Amino acid sequence: MMIQTMSTMPLPPYPSTMELVKNLRQYENIGTLYIQNHIRNWQLQRGRFRWPIQSLFHPVYIKPNAVVGMMSDKSLSKRGNFLMSKLGSFQDGDWDQTATALNQCGLYLRFKQHFVDQVPWEELADFKQLNSPAQQQAFLTRGRQIDELFFSLKEHGCQWSPDILRVNIGRDGQVIRNSRGLHRSILLQILGQKTMPAYIHVIHKAFDMSQLDKIIFDQAKPH
Repeated sequence: MMIQTMSTMPLPPYPSTMELVKNLRQYENIGTLYIQNHIRNWQLQRGRFRWPIQSLFHPVYIKPNAVVGMMSDKSLSKRGNFLMSKLGSFQDGDWDQTATALNQCGLYLRFKQHFVDQVPWEELADFKQLNSPAQQQAFLTRGRQIDELFFSLKEHGCQWSPDILRVNIGRDGQVIRNSRGLHRSILLQILGQKTMPAYIHVIHKAFDMSQLDKIIFDQAKPH
């Protein structure tokens, strides 16, 4: 598999070992997990286990419209997704068969109404169901933020940020959102953008790895 490299995207915000030591209190609840993932990344770079990317912490580029589902397997976690402890692993099971269709989720339908059908935020059914002025104001404020994000993505495309999408790859090559990046992913699909950065979180054990280059077509170069 040939993966081209780019130098336009910095690494994701995983703390280095020194940062963990200097800010131990900040990471006291998740520090062990971060350290475990850094150790696992070190093992990967020395060929101790198999993973298609040279670092667990390097984003790749995928097509936004390739993301067809959202994780919804409550046996995995409260949110139905794989936790960070599963980063960089091959998992079996039916999690890829039970994913919720992305284009049927409420957020997708709401964004489609607003940006495609040109329905103002205050005329959406979700807004009309709110009873208090405070809730309505919060909804409209969030709507303005989404508008800003939409036009930023339209003008500049999707740049790296801590909130970019984390995806899993199902047995048939389906790209399924694991966590983060939901708003950007939907907006980029609506905009018809051709590329977006993402992290690969989990791959199904039954997936044919020779087909991976049909999903990943670029990898960010480490700095």
